[in-house]
Amino acid sequence: MISTSCHIVVNDVSYHVLDFTSGEVEQGEAPVVLLHGFAGSAEDFLFLGESQYAINKRCLAIDALGHGKTDIILNAKRYGMTYVMRDLDSILSTLQIPVIDLVGYSMGGRMALAYALFAPSRIAKLVLESASPGLRTREEREVRSRQDAELAERIQRNGIEEFVRYWEKIPLFASQHQVPNERLLRQKKTRLSQSPDGLAYSLLGVGTGSQMSYWDLVGNIRASTLLFTGQLDHKFTNIAQEISALMSSVSMIECPDVGHNVHLEKPEFFSERLFWFLHNVR
Repeated sequence: MISTSCHIVVNDVSYHVLDFTSGEVEQGEAPVVLLHGFAGSAEDFLFLGESQYAINKRCLAIDALGHGKTDIILNAKRYGMTYVMRDLDSILSTLQIPVIDLVGYSMGGRMALAYALFAPSRIAKLVLESASPGLRTREEREVRSRQDAELAERIQRNGIEEFVRYWEKIPLFASQHQVPNERLLRQKKTRLSQSPDGLAYSLLGVGTGSQMSYWDLVGNIRASTLLFTGQLDHKFTNIAQEISALMSSVSMIECPDVGHNVHLEKPEFFSERLFWFLHNVR
């Protein structure tokens, strides 16, 4: 694997981007852009570059605003989805990349779905892992906004170590007890490296409670789409089934015996099926 790291400044924010490839990339082949989940980083996807299935694909993994080595802005509105879409568009323009295969996990999946609606001509294929179009009603969003604000305040008050202890024990990640310890330690290291302010403002700006509902717009996506979920993650598997019913060109993979984070729990399963889809589906 050939890997480089750089910072790209767009709209007064410096974004950290990992650029990695395996094998020779064919001219005109759309690169893969990867968007990580909350409290993660671009490095979460480096395993893809080492996969035997990642042949001839350029991959770009981006640290989200407030995460990893990307800037932290002390203004919740700057983290909002409209800004996320504008920033991603500017990054692609700076890199002179007209079309991409877009992959997003959890928070990154919500961002990927939003960008596919914002800039449909840029999307060759879309992959959503454990992602949601948001909450359908204003009442649901108001409840979640309060919960997000409480967690943001807790992170800033008690610090990263206390947050990570709490975050590791939430039911969403219960199935990760089966993950090899080395992989869990790597995830924990990434989480502990985050900034309390970065995570707090991210929650306030682009948390599920702040995001508009895209349920009525999902059917407008025309790009070939793959939905990944874990069999043990009943909530997001049900959401993916609902999304499938609304889209015209979509397939769904339910990974057995895993939960929310499929690529962490079964990286080879995820890699094989991801790159088969990217290389073969038109």
